[in-house]
Amino acid sequence: MPLHIGDDSMKQAPQGAFKSGLPRCSLCNQPVELRIAKTDEGGKAIHEECYLLRMQMKRPLPHGNPSDETTQ
Repeated sequence: MPLHIGDDSMKQAPQGAFKSGLPRCSLCNQPVELRIAKTDEGGKAIHEECYLLRMQMKRPLPHGNPSDETTQ
């Protein structure tokens, strides 16, 4: 098969995109609709819920062990 300029058979979706053209969430790897997409610290698409979860996971734990309070 000869290759022609503009041949769609050679085009690939950008890295991090599904065939639908939607970017993937940087945390859960599911498609993110552009109208509701947020961006993470690296500028990658992320769901708002995933971003909030990531921020909660990065938050330092409170001082002390909460289980110590329940065993007294």
